[in-house]
Amino acid sequence: MTTTPAKSSVTPTGPFANPPSRTADLAEAWPFLDIGVNRIMTKLEEGLTFPNYSALYTVVYNYCTSNKMMNKGDKTGTNLVGSDLYTKLTEDFTGHFKPMKEKADTLDNEDLLRYYASEWDRYTTGANYLNRLFTYLNRYWVKRERDEGKKEVLPGLALAQWKTHFFVPIQANKKKLVSALLRLIERQRNGEAIDQSLVKKVVFSFISLGHDTTNSRKPAVSNIRTSYSACLQT
Repeated sequence: MTTTPAKSSVTPTGPFANPPSRTADLAEAWPFLDIGVNRIMTKLEEGLTFPNYSALYTVVYNYCTSNKMMNKGDKTGTNLVGSDLYTKLTEDFTGHFKPMKEKADTLDNEDLLRYYASEWDRYTTGANYLNRLFTYLNRYWVKRERDEGKKEVLPGLALAQWKTHFFVPIQANKKKLVSALLRLIERQRNGEAIDQSLVKKVVFSFISLGHDTTNSRKPAVSNIRTSYSACLQT
């Protein structure tokens, strides 16, 4: 994400110029945060100034530490506050996938792989910035959730949503994505030059989503492993 130097001040500008109060509740804080989340996830190329980013970070911090919120939860109040923000983030992530899925439905073969890979780059980059933006939530609520044995917390939320709302629906259509990848690899094995970086990126996404390319009990994944290894050796 690029940060644009402030022209004349260090104060937030545009839609971030009027952040909510320090004691804002979720109804007041989330609409402000939602603007930032959507900017990061869908318009990252437009950048986000450091003052604007700082305003978003401060709202997260204030919401998690305000006395009103601290008194509503358990010992620290973090559990309730974290759950509220986590739910909102989940809803936001889910909403990003509808236009992506509609676009993917119109594509096949290498065009589908290129679109998938480009969206994977955009999405995971944005998710990494959000992970830092919500550092305070990660530090306390996410740690608590992990201690209680819950795995699908903020750092893994973005990947879980991608898998559920984008990868799985594409695969449900005749294993469209994996089939496109296998066909591309087969072209190289037949002597054609292909974009190996594209293959690597898609395979990496499978691994990140929990599709173990070493699991030979899953035929499609085993075929990817075998074909991809041959691809690298040529």
